Amino acid sequence: MKKINNFFFKTFSVVLFFMLMSCENTIYEEVLYKSKAKVSYVKSSFLESKPMLMKKIRNSKAFKKNSVGRIITDTVNGYSIDTDKVKYIQGENYDSFTFEIIKPNTTFLDNLVLISKPDGNYKAYALRYTLSEEEKLKIDTPEEIDFTNKCKASEIAENETLEEILSRFSYNEDCTMIYTWQEVVTVTPCPIDGCWGPEWTGTSVSHVLVGTLNCVSSSNAGSGGGDPIGTSPHAGGVFGSNSENEQNDDPPCPGDPVKNPKVCPSSPSNPAGGTYGCTRNGNSSCGGLPGKKKHGGLDLQLPSGSQVFAMHGGTVVSSRNMFGASQYVKNSLGNYIEIESVINGETIRIKYCHLSSVAVNNGSSVSEGLPIAQSGTSGNAAAGGVTPHLHLQAKKKIGDSWVEVDPMNYMDTIFSPTTFQATGSKSNCQ
Repeated sequence: MKKINNFFFKTFSVVLFFMLMSCENTIYEEVLYKSKAKVSYVKSSFLESKPMLMKKIRNSKAFKKNSVGRIITDTVNGYSIDTDKVKYIQGENYDSFTFEIIKPNTTFLDNLVLISKPDGNYKAYALRYTLSEEEKLKIDTPEEIDFTNKCKASEIAENETLEEILSRFSYNEDCTMIYTWQEVVTVTPCPIDGCWGPEWTGTSVSHVLVGTLNCVSSSNAGSGGGDPIGTSPHAGGVFGSNSENEQNDDPPCPGDPVKNPKVCPSSPSNPAGGTYGCTRNGNSSCGGLPGKKKHGGLDLQLPSGSQVFAMHGGTVVSSRNMFGASQYVKNSLGNYIEIESVINGETIRIKYCHLSSVAVNNGSSVSEGLPIAQSGTSGNAAAGGVTPHLHLQAKKKIGDSWVEVDPMNYMDTIFSPTTFQATGSKSNCQ
């Protein structure tokens, strides 16, 4: 492990509740692959296997709000918590569960943490990290992050709402977080039911912080009492130092939504599943093909937070920008933009889906290559184990009707019909 001395954090008072539910990297070589702490990614079904954890969850107040699938949402204040994408740490003397608090249009990284106590009960804490976008991208990589003076924290009581929890970070409290250890560990493959993780589990890594919270403010929900706090900062499940997780913000070739687009397979065994048509495995038939179902769009691998560009000039005919960047909503395309264009004399509408945020308004005229949004995992793309991607849909106007068509037809990049790898460019763009 890498010991950190004098690692202090000023902290605040907060409260919470739960419900049922590449580059050259600086690697901590002395701790990588050697840590006694294990990090896995677990789903809500795994939480339900922990009776004392669920007792803590059910007795809390802040999450008695609307629940959409595995998301607990405060629709009034715009907060949500995904209980199906949880970082689980098994330490030498504790278990820890870290949840991301999702709030649109915020620069903070907010987490909820439940830590086991020797008697089997759990204590709850809220943590707020003030990290740069570059530092957030390092959370699940081997690169070193300096967390000094970048975190506020407090023990959580059971009688306040999520809004009260987060708003109290705006007031200074006489609390100090003392981190004594920082390490980078490999993500542990999780064979038991209720676990999930990236396809490259085993090479993915995660930061682990261990310390104590000492609060003396009378207004704070709890003093912390020197109990150990072990957590792994959770930033929406961007896994690994894999180069395909690097943001892709360079302008693309005219006609492409991103630079060097890559098809996102529906599974490692089905590379065609990210393309349009009867490409997904199913229990029925599609187009006369047994065991297939239709995929109504094209999926392109794209890390959350990347720029999305207009494939063609046109007019924004519809959009939605109401969900958090990684807010799960069942059977939903999440945030999206739909642009109507005239392409080779045909009227075409292209919809860009699962966005983090939308940068243009309905009725706006956009030019080809204009940045129109940031990618995300909103909607059903936030489900556990789903690779972040941009989902494209297209339809063509025929008479008074709109007919679904393959978005790939309107891209500049040419893809192999068998390997689905990029093989060239229609415009010879480099």
